[in-house]
Amino acid sequence: MKREPHNHDSSLNFEQAADKELIRRTLGGEKAAFDALITRYRDRIYSLAYHMLANVEEAEDIAQEVFVRAYKNLVQFRQESGFYTWLYRIAVNIVYTQAKKNSRRRTLYQAAFREMDVRHAQVFDNPEREAQSSELREMILRAIHQLDPRFRQVIILKELEGLDVSEVAHILGLPEGTVKSRLFRAREDLKRLIQSSQGKHPEAYE
Repeated sequence: MKREPHNHDSSLNFEQAADKELIRRTLGGEKAAFDALITRYRDRIYSLAYHMLANVEEAEDIAQEVFVRAYKNLVQFRQESGFYTWLYRIAVNIVYTQAKKNSRRRTLYQAAFREMDVRHAQVFDNPEREAQSSELREMILRAIHQLDPRFRQVIILKELEGLDVSEVAHILGLPEGTVKSRLFRAREDLKRLIQSSQGKHPEAYE
């Protein structure tokens, strides 16, 4: 019987492979499979870290650390959730630790924010969709960085990273109701920040 040729190219179709397949091959000793996972998700993890910390170097370091930890602990990943959700949870934990060290940055963001002349406070009903210009987006990020870390986390994951409430809840280890409550509070606080920067009273917008 004629034997079918065996394909030794382990990198074949890595770009099209599902996460589960890449994880299986990584656990089987194919490091290139994990490199494909890094390529797939590094930008999103970096984006999360940068939005939370507003520091390029720290975001790059954290993105690298996330994948180092993920690789070391991959055998513990039970695939009960999506791989990127698991990565985000690792990232959030690392970012939270780093953010506590950087709490002094809060006053810097407040000073920068007060210099911005914001015309439309209602934009925060949906920050990501309405942020059409780079200036407006930058202003939104400055405002987000003033939020309490609990509220900053949920609005970044939900609005900027595009996750749904259930995914955010899983990443943060919170009930969905708590996530919804914090998301509401984050949006309200963002509106107040804008109104305050314009010298207007929040009651005028109620």
